[in-house]
Amino acid sequence: KVNEYPSSLSLSLSDSICLCLSVSVSVSLSLCLTFLFPTSGQVLPRFAEFCQSVGTVNIVAAVAAGCAGLKAIRDLACRGRQAAEIYAPAIFLGGVFSAGAVCAVTQPHHKAWGLYVMSTSAFHASEYLMTALYNNDTCTFDSWLLNHSKQYGLAALLSWAEYWTKAMVYPSALSCVSGHIPLGLTMVVCGDGLRKLAMYTASSNFTHVVAHGKKDGHTLVTNGVYRLSRHPSYVGWFWWSIGSQVLLCNPVCLVGYAVASWNFFAHRIYYEEATLLSFFGKDYAKYQERVGTGIPFIRGYRLDVEEMNHLQE
Repeated sequence: KVNEYPSSLSLSLSDSICLCLSVSVSVSLSLCLTFLFPTSGQVLPRFAEFCQSVGTVNIVAAVAAGCAGLKAIRDLACRGRQAAEIYAPAIFLGGVFSAGAVCAVTQPHHKAWGLYVMSTSAFHASEYLMTALYNNDTCTFDSWLLNHSKQYGLAALLSWAEYWTKAMVYPSALSCVSGHIPLGLTMVVCGDGLRKLAMYTASSNFTHVVAHGKKDGHTLVTNGVYRLSRHPSYVGWFWWSIGSQVLLCNPVCLVGYAVASWNFFAHRIYYEEATLLSFFGKDYAKYQERVGTGIPFIRGYRLDVEEMNHLQE
């Protein structure tokens, strides 16, 4: 029975991601609020309105869950492991997003942490969602980018350690720079937005892994945000990562993230452009002449005069 619809199963699972996220966010947020605030009989009107709005979201999510329930059950029954790789991360990220929302709303001194948690979970969830929507053939568990690399995980742990060490030892340092929250949040939102716009523009031409061979239908994308940068998805991620440390007001990790991100993308772009030149030849070389990489002081892989003349021949 698994073979009855092998090609459509992955797509049907990805269709349910938004459902998982919405149910997870609304339900877990309501539960957190219920456990955090039943102690006082006096609830501020503003908070009461907020609870009512959450209740409305839960009703909408419950209706959506009922409509998609049979399909989700069928997916799980047909291929449990693959389904788990979709639903488990989605629900996990939804719960993390909810916890961040609760922290941002209820803990003024740790508002930055709550916003950071929300933006990070949204980043990873949207990575998978965009891949599922526009390049479903390459969609796997790795598309969540939760297991990106050991270095990525270590960088996250170091930023968390800096924030909470600072919070315990020197609490006033959480507001070390006036306006760091709106500045960091703007960088995070705009950076992630640019990356997702690049994924949308490139569509099936976008992959999380550098392609070693040119596939059928692979075209050179130079329109939209690619008119402004040869690598807008990298530009977005670069500023998103730096913005996350501005948001947390982590001076040490801010410098570390800037240096590490620059080095990573300098090597990544150099290697990727070597493959793109082999795929598209002089078309990509001309594109390089018109448009920069978008990240300061990164030139990418450039052909010398002899190689350029050979391409033109």
